[in-house]
Amino acid sequence: MRKLCLITAIFAFSATGLWAQTGGDECDVADVITVSGFGTYVVAMDNTAATTGTDPAPTIPCAVFGQNISDIWFCFTPDADGAINASTCDPTSWDTDMMLYDGAGGCAALVELACNGDAVTNPGPCQPFYSEFEAPTVVTAGNPYYLRIGSWGTVVGTGNLTINFFAIGVEICDDGADNDADGLIDCFDPDCAGIPPCGSEAGQCSDGVDNDADGTTDCFDVDCIGDPICFEGDNATCTDGVDNDADGATDCADLDCSGIGLCGPEVCDDGFDNDGDGLVDCFDVADCQGTPACPTSGNDECITAIDIPVAGPGTYTALMNSTAASLGTDPAPSIPCAVVGAFDNDIWFSFTPDQDMSAEIHTCDATSWDTDLLVYEDATNDCTAMTEIACNGDAGILTGCQAFYSHVQFVGVTAGINYKIRVGSWAAGASGVGQLTMNLVAVGPEICDDGIDNDLDGLVDCLDPDCSGFPNCFEGDRVTCTDGIDNDGDGATDCADPDCSGIGLCGPEICDDGFDNDGDGLVDCLDIADCQGTPACPISDGDECSIAVEVFDGANAIDTNPYTSSADLSNAGLCPATFFGVNDMDGWYLYTATADAFYEIHTCD
Repeated sequence: MRKLCLITAIFAFSATGLWAQTGGDECDVADVITVSGFGTYVVAMDNTAATTGTDPAPTIPCAVFGQNISDIWFCFTPDADGAINASTCDPTSWDTDMMLYDGAGGCAALVELACNGDAVTNPGPCQPFYSEFEAPTVVTAGNPYYLRIGSWGTVVGTGNLTINFFAIGVEICDDGADNDADGLIDCFDPDCAGIPPCGSEAGQCSDGVDNDADGTTDCFDVDCIGDPICFEGDNATCTDGVDNDADGATDCADLDCSGIGLCGPEVCDDGFDNDGDGLVDCFDVADCQGTPACPTSGNDECITAIDIPVAGPGTYTALMNSTAASLGTDPAPSIPCAVVGAFDNDIWFSFTPDQDMSAEIHTCDATSWDTDLLVYEDATNDCTAMTEIACNGDAGILTGCQAFYSHVQFVGVTAGINYKIRVGSWAAGASGVGQLTMNLVAVGPEICDDGIDNDLDGLVDCLDPDCSGFPNCFEGDRVTCTDGIDNDGDGATDCADPDCSGIGLCGPEICDDGFDNDGDGLVDCLDIADCQGTPACPISDGDECSIAVEVFDGANAIDTNPYTSSADLSNAGLCPATFFGVNDMDGWYLYTATADAFYEIHTCD
């Protein structure tokens, strides 16, 4: 016979109710919640006067469970088979712990069913750190169950406990709901195995669905072993860059591909990663260095530089391998060089252009190392009389590079002249493997009106001396000397350009033509040095100290409109903290005192 909660209960008149119980202090005096039918039941909680019982902490997994201090107890006996969930979510409540027990054996033989310290999934509003079971618990009609609620820490409080009691149904496999309250939804519920859209993974190994709800999808599911779509082991599947059998290894890195087609020991000149270590040909230093295809660095010094054959404009590359290089005795660069380092373990390359070109050279390669780069002109092609022409330690223009690659550009190179490229390591003692890239671009004549640096000398259109005399780059007639444009790109415009001197309006300042004839930036009477005192720009009475206007006691009219700025010093130091300005367009006034006295002079009007 089942034991029932034997404490006096207050019965509800509907499936949803609110009781006044606040929880018993121990299991054997638990407040009873009368559950009559499916629905939501809300119960007041108050553990402010409760003591901490001697019942043990939970032994089942329990999210963020605390001390269960000042615990209180509730008991309920469902009147039908179903499932329940419980929550202490209540914005006025406190930080709780909660446990659910099967009480069929009484308080002395409770069986833990569910517990929670802190939950986060309830949309609320809830207090911080409320408790709520992670999944519904199946309950049986007529069987007693106990809820124990305490404080996570020492703080106590009041609030509401909510119990949801609902019927259990058959799992519907495509509605996104846990219909049978077992915590598993749709195809993740074993009840749905074999029921569309759920079924065996076999035969459905490329649909992106975990058809058998075992937590693994497609080729990652053991049910798909042997499925043709999950096969990796022939020439096609071992070279397609795809982990076809979902074992975490791709192509030659997959043991299934060992010895198949291109997969095997590294072949050092076939352009393929035969041994699946991510390194191709000579970049696979461990396997290829020292082989005929990848000889040990023979370009350790300038005199043994590796030649890069050049045939016109284009992109040229060479393997860099400094792992066996020595330090060398060549000096550090003496020309300006951004973020250059130790230039350690340097290696050398050489090229001779067959036409005049512009060179861009860089060590950008995601698999490479932190480099330094220096380019020399080697006029004698014997390393005895080299001239540094470009260098760089670290650059940041290109993308897809290793950190701290080196890059130079717009390096003019001349047909028939030999050039040396020196690549070293920024850090002392460092070395590496990577690719050196050289882009050579044909240099054309400067087109003087297209906005492009056609000859790659860094100068565009009229700013390039090559455009001197070009019609578009001429400044020296009445039109070009009055159009407000620096037509010849020499940095001087119109009359300020010596090419315009004496042409048209350009010459000594004419003080009444509205033009800056002498190119000093001042027009007509504003050009005081040249025009003040001329008939066009007479000096008005009061404009200078020597012709000051006499004023008298009382109000005197003043008008500075006709005045010009004088060269007299304004000793602002005599006027501290009075916001004295530049004293521009100054006028002068003469006052003769009529008596010994203190005088006040102001311009308040």
